[in-house]
Amino acid sequence: MLAHNIQNQIPFTLRSILKTLTKKARYMLSLQVFYFLIYFFLLMPIAGLILPATLTENLYLPHFIIDELMKSWQGAALYIGVFLLVFYLSMRLLYALPFFIIEKELTIFQAIKKSFAVPHKILLQLLIEAAVSLLVFSLIFSAVLFLLGWPVDLLDRTSWQFVPFFAGVILTCMQVLAFIYTCFIQGYLTQLLIAKLTIQKVPIKTKNNWTLPYKKTFIPLLVITFIVLSYFNINSIYQTLYTPNTLIIAHRGDTKNAVENTLPAFKNAAKNGADYAELDILETKDHQFVVFHDSTLRRLAGRNDRIQDLTAEQLTKIELRSGNYRAHIPTLEETITLAKSENLRLLIEIKKHGGESADMEERFVHLLQKEKVTKDYLVQSLYQDVNKRIKKLDPTIKTGMVTALNVGNLPKTEDNFIVLEDFSVTNRILFQANQANKDIFIWTVNQESLMRHYLQKNVDGLITNYPKRASELRQTINKDTSLRERIENQILD
Repeated sequence: MLAHNIQNQIPFTLRSILKTLTKKARYMLSLQVFYFLIYFFLLMPIAGLILPATLTENLYLPHFIIDELMKSWQGAALYIGVFLLVFYLSMRLLYALPFFIIEKELTIFQAIKKSFAVPHKILLQLLIEAAVSLLVFSLIFSAVLFLLGWPVDLLDRTSWQFVPFFAGVILTCMQVLAFIYTCFIQGYLTQLLIAKLTIQKVPIKTKNNWTLPYKKTFIPLLVITFIVLSYFNINSIYQTLYTPNTLIIAHRGDTKNAVENTLPAFKNAAKNGADYAELDILETKDHQFVVFHDSTLRRLAGRNDRIQDLTAEQLTKIELRSGNYRAHIPTLEETITLAKSENLRLLIEIKKHGGESADMEERFVHLLQKEKVTKDYLVQSLYQDVNKRIKKLDPTIKTGMVTALNVGNLPKTEDNFIVLEDFSVTNRILFQANQANKDIFIWTVNQESLMRHYLQKNVDGLITNYPKRASELRQTINKDTSLRERIENQILD
């Protein structure tokens, strides 16, 4: 609405805008709200370019769902196809909200219909202009950041003791510029969007007599804010002097160089610097434990057999295939033997297929006790009854609660650690975990930016398909990292 009023030279006040929006609010209390929810969902792919980041940072498909889809060409095709369809629909719906707000008597449904009537030519022009503008502005912004960081590079080569202090102030300047840049981009794109609307301008002359309100209070407040932010940034720069203690946990082993949950995958995980290998176990027909994720053999062996219908001897003879890699299903005992030889600890997830024996937990605990690894290995499960029973059988075993999606506060549990998907992790959750003395393991962290983000927060553990890269990143966040790199990491974070 601001962009529309400015471009059409329509006088406005904050009160008049709020009054208009209040009148439109009645549609949110009717069945029209369902149209708005559908519209908002379809607009998510491009909402981040216009809406504030705080409103859109969590509007994405959880990474573990995307990772699972991308494991097969069918899943990848489905993901790409749905994404393109949603992107097309989001472009067609792009003008629904502007029409709804600007035109007083228009309902949400009518605004959506009107947006669909906008010619493809206008949308294509808008898309091209927005893409070119973003590219140009991003290059300019990057150049400014580079020039700001250049003095830090020069000073970092000296032994001046106040260099980190100077770097912290520079970081604050960069953050302020990043904030201004983000606001500018959102405002510019909104203006670009409204400029394409064919609404006749009203030639009204306005006086440019605007002055900064509360000038005597605003400027000192701005200076104080800058000083406080600089203080925290200086501390942050000093805190990145040391390598984080975050555990690197290979998700089902090194799955990029071997079949998941197999001995070659675990051997590669150890070779590539993983502290732990995460693996899944299922009970067989003869009450043994094999390392396997699914309840059937369809995905990796092309067979419909169920794990619970075959013995350990039968299962270990079955060849698994993943890309160009081949391997066999290992037993838990074989995996423990290999892990000991490779000095690799294990994070064992207990899966269920519905046909477990009544004493499954007793058999499992007895095996760990026999192998003398109860104090070294970690055990996790989706099933709280399993964890409680294991803890009761042997209190020395550290157990973890696996939660796929968590909304709100930290889950309550008696387990030692909580395993959360990246989508569910917030600063609030990390703070609550620290207060409750619970470790937090995050899965599945495969993007380098996310790895760096959580390593800088020094979370307890990262479960990843790329243990080598995660291990390398952990080593780079130490006293040998240049101040410029630390600043770049903070900006990326």
